[in-house]
Amino acid sequence: MTLFRYSRWAGAFVFAILLSFSLPAFSQQVMDSSSGFSVLNTAQSLYDTGSLDAAIDTLKNNLPRLSPVQKQSAYHLLAQSYLANDNPDMARESVAQLLELDSDFLPGDDDHPMFVDMVNEIRQNRVLLSSASITAEPESEVAAPVTIITRQDIRLSGARNIRELLATYVPGLVPTDHGANPSISMRSFNSIVQQSLLILLNGQRLNELSYNECVLDYSISLEKIREIEVLRGPASCVFGTMAFSGIVNIKTLEGSDVQGFETRLSYGKGSQFMLNLQGGVHRSDVDLFVWGNVWSSSGFHVYSPDNNVQYVERYRHKPSYDVGLTFKWKGLNLLLMTNYGNRSLIGVNDLISGLYTNQYTESYYPKINGSNPGFPHRGWLIGLDYAKTFGKFTVSVTGKFSFNDIEAYFANDSARVNDMFSRPAKFLFYYKYRTIDANGRVAAMYHYGKKGASNGNIMVGVNADVVRVIDGYYNAGVSNEPFVDGNGDMRGIEDSTYVFAYHESPAYPGTEFTISPFVQWKHRFSQHWVLNANGTYSIQKRLNGVTQKDFTYRLSMSYIHSDRFNVKLLYGRSAFPIPYVYRNKIPALPIVIFSEEPQSLHSDTWQLNTTWHISRRCQFNAAVYYNYYSNMFDWRMGGTEALKNEGRFGAIGVETQLDVNLPRFMLNLNTAYSRSLFEENYKMIASNGASYDVPKLSANLTVGYKLLNTKKHGLWLRSTTRVYGSRITAYKQMESLPTNCIVNAGVIYQYKGFDFEFNAYNIGNTQYALGSSSLSLYYQEPFSFLGTFRWKLRR
Repeated sequence: MTLFRYSRWAGAFVFAILLSFSLPAFSQQVMDSSSGFSVLNTAQSLYDTGSLDAAIDTLKNNLPRLSPVQKQSAYHLLAQSYLANDNPDMARESVAQLLELDSDFLPGDDDHPMFVDMVNEIRQNRVLLSSASITAEPESEVAAPVTIITRQDIRLSGARNIRELLATYVPGLVPTDHGANPSISMRSFNSIVQQSLLILLNGQRLNELSYNECVLDYSISLEKIREIEVLRGPASCVFGTMAFSGIVNIKTLEGSDVQGFETRLSYGKGSQFMLNLQGGVHRSDVDLFVWGNVWSSSGFHVYSPDNNVQYVERYRHKPSYDVGLTFKWKGLNLLLMTNYGNRSLIGVNDLISGLYTNQYTESYYPKINGSNPGFPHRGWLIGLDYAKTFGKFTVSVTGKFSFNDIEAYFANDSARVNDMFSRPAKFLFYYKYRTIDANGRVAAMYHYGKKGASNGNIMVGVNADVVRVIDGYYNAGVSNEPFVDGNGDMRGIEDSTYVFAYHESPAYPGTEFTISPFVQWKHRFSQHWVLNANGTYSIQKRLNGVTQKDFTYRLSMSYIHSDRFNVKLLYGRSAFPIPYVYRNKIPALPIVIFSEEPQSLHSDTWQLNTTWHISRRCQFNAAVYYNYYSNMFDWRMGGTEALKNEGRFGAIGVETQLDVNLPRFMLNLNTAYSRSLFEENYKMIASNGASYDVPKLSANLTVGYKLLNTKKHGLWLRSTTRVYGSRITAYKQMESLPTNCIVNAGVIYQYKGFDFEFNAYNIGNTQYALGSSSLSLYYQEPFSFLGTFRWKLRR
């Protein structure tokens, strides 16, 4: 009942907006659907009898009358008819239209071989919208190596949240943990939380500016995603600061993709529960997509080697949610979103860093602001962007405003507190602060030259960021009795059972500004050679009056031998500004103490990557890189000594990815190897060249096979295997974590508009831990399973 109390408003929100937009159009479509199916049946009969011209004319003349779903069938049949009529050019146009309507379309066994080749060829040469350009560009011309995750990939991965999904398909992206916040590392760089990747949703930044963090948990639902583009490597010269290791651009579904209503209901071991509602409509120039998602789970018991009991994957007291909408009208795009997440962690005992502990008895610790122990985070976002082309000029304007609540609730009733205060007691520490972020971007691009000759474009623009930290407070106390009185209220400061208690501002409130003018030049010398050059000059005005300046840049040369093979050489420099909270630290919370004004972290990267389309259905790409990191500091040392960010280290790595997409079979295999060559004044690197808590070698294999494929029925079998090599850890009782192999598997049965899915996770019930930037080991989920029912109601 608690879950439905929190999710009720989200469901009402989705249904109210969806029904108001969709019912009139849906009613009209119901009246027209019979005539649309009649057209398709007539055309199919003409095709079967060899009357190809008549079939083509019937489809072309009636296309405007068909619904989007019927148009998909029409373009499918048109392409087949054109091929049978020896007209491959028109067949290619029909395939392109089909993929515009359904980017995840998979050919069937009965389809013409040339049709199958066209589908794969057009898909592999599709354009990307998340790179530096404000206009589309082919994947072969994007400077950095790219990983594209489609909606079909998402379904076949079995992933439940965004971190699982990225770790499955992105080479070198490895999950780590920091307390109750799931995190990642990439290319030997391991931050305190997920701060190195810039996360975008339809081009709007999700990382909040005071902490640079975007939590990769259930507050970003997967059901709403159409496609994800991941650019690996330095990119802060493209989207400003924070894109230290790369960019993840999440693209949501559109109303035209849904054209109706979809729902998902999932339940599994550990009381895992998910409810998703979403719908969309498309009318002329107007497109609306609405979603609402909630996730809850009671978690799983795991036992560490020192018999420390932990609860993991626990979203018990208040579900995570993700609610939002996109609205598009001509060149104007609106994004509205609100989300929340709080993964409770019980049982981790950090023997060094006393505050980062979570060994506690829940009944002793009250809710504060409605939150139980953990790292609650919630946000509200509104974003607008508009682009228009005037002849050879394209102009783009983007704006975003977000409001964020950030909390941390530490609790401990273990021996560590007894050591600190020389008395048996329980410990509580809570802080909360609020931030407002605003971002604006204006860019103009000029296109020059003619197609077939040397040509290119030049883009100039400016990006502006504003972050304001609003007042907040914290509570801290030690007691040998429950922290609440008989009325359920928290005991006051005057209570003798408390050693101390504070109610003050947790961070120095104030406002900081960053302005970043940028320029991009892209030039095609010929059909084989393409130059990309980017540069950004960022000026940050800090709260203490200090001005931090960073110049970041990227230069790459692409050699495009053919549609099937290209090579790119890149050199780039990225910057990672020290977050607001670290520089204007929270009183009494030992995060980081700098002995002097901290400078931005820097990464200089040399990178060579190649893409080879072995066939129309098989693609291989590889990247070799050298990263030189400077101005580093040891995230673990905060509170124990004054810091200078004067560390540096060098790392090399190799990343590979193999994709096979057949009509009834898909395979993705990605591997990554990284090694640190040297380090100075940076204790996150071990003597053997390994970064703490980051494996030198990792690999992921995802396989899917469609066992049954008819017009009404479909049956997919899928599996995911993850291998992480041994990793060095700073945990006192275990110097290294062993190599582990985790296997997940599942089955998807499709019948008309219904899907039934069953996934099993960690089938071998392997006990394994992830390291983190603190000195604790966080053990992971044991064997579990999740069953899912989906229903799609199309117009």
